[in-house]
Amino acid sequence: MDSSLPGLVGALIGLVIGIVEYRIIAPIVVGKLRASEQGKPAAERADFERKIGQFRAIFLLVATVGGALAGYMIARAVFG
Repeated sequence: MDSSLPGLVGALIGLVIGIVEYRIIAPIVVGKLRASEQGKPAAERADFERKIGQFRAIFLLVATVGGALAGYMIARAVFG
């Protein structure tokens, strides 16, 4: 896959959109998950917090890489 200026600009725009998406959606989801875990024992909450950390890392990766890839592909298709 060769790079082009429109593709790279599209990837940058997609990356920024992915980061904004992560900054908006991740706290909402994590807040809802934490609210559902109230009243659980400390051992279960510790495991749950570890899983939340994994979720945030995976979601950040998918949002940024997916956004950049989608932006690149769309810009290449539209602008050549």
